Amino acid sequence: MWQAVERALVAGSPATDKPKLRLESMNVVDVGPNTVVKIRFQRDDQRGSRAMTVLGFYGARLIVAVLYCGIPADPNEGIEGLDVIARSFRFD
Repeated sequence: MWQAVERALVAGSPATDKPKLRLESMNVVDVGPNTVVKIRFQRDDQRGSRAMTVLGFYGARLIVAVLYCGIPADPNEGIEGLDVIARSFRFD
């Protein structure tokens, strides 16, 4: 799964600014009413280094990905907003 995410992110980047990605963790977790895939990785490109967290919500017909971008010095700063979204998300 990580290789597919990595390929898509690199392919979608400009040819002059291909990011270097480093997987930190990938887990299946329960968040509120949802079971999600949570991927944490480091992204380095011309704009600098960022700590990324992606939550993948899977429904019967759709996949929704929610991305949080933090700074390496404190990758969890402000992540409470992502947790609120994750706990309240519903496929209706």
